[in-house]
Amino acid sequence: MAATAAHLVDAVIPRVPMRQRVLSPPKRLRPALRADAALTTRVLRTFIDAIEQALCAASRVPAANARLGAISFVQRFGAALDEHWHFHVCVSDVLFTGSVDGRLQLIETQVDVAAAEAVQAEVRHSQPL
Repeated sequence: MAATAAHLVDAVIPRVPMRQRVLSPPKRLRPALRADAALTTRVLRTFIDAIEQALCAASRVPAANARLGAISFVQRFGAALDEHWHFHVCVSDVLFTGSVDGRLQLIETQVDVAAAEAVQAEVRHSQPL
């Protein structure tokens, strides 16, 4: 775990502000997640898409094809080794877009409490099935 974290920091994650987001699905959904990897992927994708939409809405400069940077980990157990499916997602606080010369361009965002609450509401009411 420590080696993976060191590799991500040293060689993968760009030097931009990052924020950890956590999604803890309802208990009634967890058996389905355990049995269906495709469903797990769809739930995670829904979560990341909602975050990306909020970042795009909060960007100071609108840009076509802007994308966030994210690394996710599915955690299947809690601290007491009880089954507790949840997702840890490290998300960039900036958006990335290409430029004319092919280099990545960074777009700053300003996400406030209202935007975070909007993401919660969207994920809560989405149907990844």
